[in-house]
Amino acid sequence: MLRGESVVFVPISIRYQTNRADVTFAVLAAHLASLHGEEIPRAANTSIDEWRGIVCRYLELPLPRGRRIVVILDGLDEAAGFRLTNLLPRVLPNGLRIVVSARMRASE
Repeated sequence: MLRGESVVFVPISIRYQTNRADVTFAVLAAHLASLHGEEIPRAANTSIDEWRGIVCRYLELPLPRGRRIVVILDGLDEAAGFRLTNLLPRVLPNGLRIVVSARMRASE
């Protein structure tokens, strides 16, 4: 990895119980906050909508000059009770890329 490049890997897994919206968004928010040099409050009663709002805000923030970030959301097909609809901005800031992986289901 080159200087100024960062990877945010968020596994969404039934096996490891990281497939719930509260876990996925809290992990993603913490990683993104850290990359912007911030800390987010870790309140136990933070709602899913609040976590989603925090993530949306960070995904829309311009990156510092020369900074590049790739966010990898692995296993979206295992997500429980949430979708990424209306979460990802239509236009990403320069230097931000998002990769989402999911298996195709046999019934589709």
